[in-house]
Amino acid sequence: METNDTNLINFKTYLISNGHSSLVYWGLMKEVMPKIQDFSKEGIFNFILAKKETGVSNATVNMYIKAIRVYLKSIGRRKIYEVTPKYFKVIKKISSFITLDFLEKEIIPNLKYIFSAKKVLQIKALLYFMFYSGLRKVEIEKLKRVNFNFKENELLVYIPKTKEERLIPLNINEKMNKVIRRYFNSEPEKYNAFNLKPDSMKYIFQLLKSNFPKAKLHSHCFRHSFNFHLKTMGIDVFDRMKLLGHKNIATTALYDHFDITTLKKKFDLINQLNQKESGN
Repeated sequence: METNDTNLINFKTYLISNGHSSLVYWGLMKEVMPKIQDFSKEGIFNFILAKKETGVSNATVNMYIKAIRVYLKSIGRRKIYEVTPKYFKVIKKISSFITLDFLEKEIIPNLKYIFSAKKVLQIKALLYFMFYSGLRKVEIEKLKRVNFNFKENELLVYIPKTKEERLIPLNINEKMNKVIRRYFNSEPEKYNAFNLKPDSMKYIFQLLKSNFPKAKLHSHCFRHSFNFHLKTMGIDVFDRMKLLGHKNIATTALYDHFDITTLKKKFDLINQLNQKESGN
């Protein structure tokens, strides 16, 4: 009979060989396996119920269910959906994003008070790039300077999630290009294009969060911001899908933000006109 250690090793091999870029499921199964011996329906349901009773969020419980389903698939168990519960409903929160105006008038001018003088240009170049590229954190960390073709205004992006590459334009904003080139000329490449160590991004956004608490800044928020910015420029959803590296247009549509600020201004204008008319 195989031990949990052997099963975990086999599961890890399965995840890697089947193109899973993350080993989150493997980490979750390290916790699950000692508690569900035979992976019977009763055992799985009792485990999920116990998680719910401890107050774990529906989103996290769904991750456990998904991990169990992937594991059962890896060992050839049939009727997976009969022995696992359905996913719990998750409230879709409004994703955070920032505007270009907030980036340039609030964040960029204050970088000199948040980071050391030698880091300001690096952080400025990184934030402009994130805002105008919409790349995922892992995609940015994989970038090399050789991927930047400023002559042709193209950037070659490697997508670890799908093991694919895609080309995106660099001429979305010339200011971004100038800042990036200035940073590249200021110091040689060490780790990657923006010289980000494994925990650099986490450290950068911890400082930004503490200094701009209302903005709810995180790396993925810049991806949302990029999509929203392009939408306001009139770039259609199909082009935005390609730029973001989505496979499904529905995913891109989920990133679309309801522009409540512009709508409120329109209603204010309508109300003002109505008041003038009623006053005559």
